Amino acid sequence: MDTGRIQLAARIRPNLPGGEYHVEVSQSTNIPDCTIETARFTFHCDADPSSLLPHEIYSVYPPRDCFGKFDMVLPHIIFTRRTYPWERNFGNAPDSPWITLLLFDETEGAVVTVMPRREAFPPPDGVYCPALGEGGQEEPCTVLDVPAELFCDVCPALDDLPYTAHARGVCRDNKAIEAVQIDEWLSVLVSNRYPCSVTGEEGVKNTAYVVSIQGFENFFNDVRLRQRIRDSKEYSHVRLFVLTSWSFHCRQDDFDFKTVFQGLDVDPLIAKTSGNTPPPVHNLISKGFVPLNHSLRDGGRTVSWYKSPFASCEQKTRKNRTQFFSDSRLIYEPEMGMFDISYASAFTLGRLLAMQSGSFTAALDAWRSVNKREAIDRSNHALLLSHIDGACRMMNNADMKDILLSRLTDLTKELIGEQQSNA
Repeated sequence: MDTGRIQLAARIRPNLPGGEYHVEVSQSTNIPDCTIETARFTFHCDADPSSLLPHEIYSVYPPRDCFGKFDMVLPHIIFTRRTYPWERNFGNAPDSPWITLLLFDETEGAVVTVMPRREAFPPPDGVYCPALGEGGQEEPCTVLDVPAELFCDVCPALDDLPYTAHARGVCRDNKAIEAVQIDEWLSVLVSNRYPCSVTGEEGVKNTAYVVSIQGFENFFNDVRLRQRIRDSKEYSHVRLFVLTSWSFHCRQDDFDFKTVFQGLDVDPLIAKTSGNTPPPVHNLISKGFVPLNHSLRDGGRTVSWYKSPFASCEQKTRKNRTQFFSDSRLIYEPEMGMFDISYASAFTLGRLLAMQSGSFTAALDAWRSVNKREAIDRSNHALLLSHIDGACRMMNNADMKDILLSRLTDLTKELIGEQQSNA
């Protein structure tokens, strides 16, 4: 997939539709009185209807447990499997996902409970839940009880269900390195509701629930049943399986990255002095130095002086020597008993900016490889010359040729073996 481009698909169905499959293998033989018994194997192909493993979730938005202005954002969750929303059958609607994303705020009375399946299904009187709990009766499951009228108002209509899920393909060349290999195609489940927001520092808590709607086919197909559940007093709540959920706080005040960035204090890095400031400290501050907290390499903490490269003042010239790490650029000021970290900070900043460039890192790696090979060649040449000089001094002209050739042969074998072991 091309870098910088995104591809969308309405759905990606699994190659093997969900359901129970039987495999039967038989073999015939010409051997008299020999019968080979037929082998049978049965397996079930489906997504887990009541749980979702953490590694199957790629990301959620808004981020989990965050605060921000999300009142115009449709919450969504991204799965690592491209086919996940369509891996189970939803009645006679193959284009519809078997899961949906419901959003409720903390004032709407949606309650989540973890209980054994035998207690959750069948539900008590007054709770509508046509779904059956699959699995062992003692296994715990997470259920969501929503007021019936609220559920009927916010649950997507049957015609809208296909639009709540889609597949998305992106190039992963510029993505962060991940512990698990992620495919370029992912599946996305989107809520049909905007979060509730209020004015204030805390905002209002919203929770998004990924729920299974298998078993609710009649609810979606029968408009009269949906209306009866909403308006009659027969049902007070609707119960659904919860596969996963996450919460966030939504506020109306501007709290996005642009607003926070514009609100940063961008005044120059200047320390202020008073009449009680000692003369040496006042002298350094007047030159643009400021005291900052300094974490040492051994884990200790101290306070050191730092001067920004943009601070305008005369700087004492120091000898430039080749250094290999930032601590070698620390300057100790004996009069103050403190370090000057200006050059060390510049060293680190320059190294980070350089390593950010892909072309620079590639050129640096090539330069190191060439110099390493050249250093090995020079070392081998010098070692070879030293052995030749020693051999010439020990030999006379008559047997010099034979002994020298034998020595060179042995030395060459040793060098080749050493290089192969280092490689």
